[in-house]
Amino acid sequence: MTPMLVAASLSNREWRAALQRQVRDHESDIVVELVRDRHQAMADAVDLVIVDDDTSWISWPVVTALGDAGKRVVGVFDPAEGDGYGEKFLRDHGIDLVVPSDLPTDVLIDFLRQHRPDRHQLLSDADLLQPLDDVVPPSERRILAVGGPSGAGVTEVSIGLAQLLARDRTVLVDSDENHPGISRRLGLNIHPHIVTAVDIARRGRSDFESEIDPIESCLAQPALTSGTLPFDVIAGLASRDDWSLLRADDTVALLDVLSTKWANVVAKVGSNLDELPGIPRYEVSRQVLKRAERIVAVTQGSPTGLLHFVDWLVEAVPLAGDAPIDVVVNKAPSSPALRGQIETELLNITGDRVASIVFAPSDRRIERAAWDAELAPRGSFLRSLRPLAGLPPARFRRRLSSDLPQPEAA
Repeated sequence: MTPMLVAASLSNREWRAALQRQVRDHESDIVVELVRDRHQAMADAVDLVIVDDDTSWISWPVVTALGDAGKRVVGVFDPAEGDGYGEKFLRDHGIDLVVPSDLPTDVLIDFLRQHRPDRHQLLSDADLLQPLDDVVPPSERRILAVGGPSGAGVTEVSIGLAQLLARDRTVLVDSDENHPGISRRLGLNIHPHIVTAVDIARRGRSDFESEIDPIESCLAQPALTSGTLPFDVIAGLASRDDWSLLRADDTVALLDVLSTKWANVVAKVGSNLDELPGIPRYEVSRQVLKRAERIVAVTQGSPTGLLHFVDWLVEAVPLAGDAPIDVVVNKAPSSPALRGQIETELLNITGDRVASIVFAPSDRRIERAAWDAELAPRGSFLRSLRPLAGLPPARFRRRLSSDLPQPEAA
């Protein structure tokens, strides 16, 4: 039997160091690796994840996702805390296997051995139970990130994609911590917003007695009209100054929760992807790009717009991993020659990293819709985005000369 791989959260508490020492010096059937975040804990080879109540990335959706992936989660709490906060924290976040931190290390290791999961059986059980749940099957879930430099038209492309994807249940999430503006663009209230949704997703349903899914209460509601949108919206931050209220791991966990209820999750990310040492200023957008299964990158169809876009793309590509990147050239010139030049330049820069390039023409009706807080009207802009939504290109009937009124014969 292959050794059991235990992913231990990076903790300064004694249990972690003692576990590593004991396994290194005396155990041959267990391997312990330190993990810093949920992404490392989700690695295919991991059998069991051990955390404590000080682990920053633990939340209800993360624990659920680990269980869905066939892993078991063990929580370690400090029994010296008189109010029992640590144990309650772990149980409230969906961890059923909890042990005190003063448990002898050899006893802890035996406990881990006893609870090594039969991952094939757990995954099989999850498949059997899945039809009983009101959830979107994993194979039908899609998380898309839409981003680009400031002024490229990311907001309009995000809304346009959500419109086209609305044939299936779709939610548009404004995760842009730099320029949140989806709610204002669509005439929606700015409260509740993404911080409210993150808090509910982190706590899980155990804190709520209502039969109604509490995440539904976080959807943005119209402020200017009584009309309804064909898709749902999670509004962004009320102010860009509130960026510190939004944590990257929690935001990604929210997207995972939403994907169980909405077939399409469209997340708008920020225009700045710089990694600032010690300051998580733009970490939300960075982590959302890492999580997305497909990325739509938006550039303005001008020389200056392309220069800014390349700067943004240089930061985005390492974050995207293997996710396909589609490029939308917004307000593209109508000249086929200029479009060909833009396409050549993009391909010369990106090589085979770009999956597709689409050209969205200028459309004054889009600008009018933005002023009126309305959806994009049917027209050339939406037609250009159809391939990105998995829709066939719109068919046009070319007006032939034979269709024109003919002069009567003399």
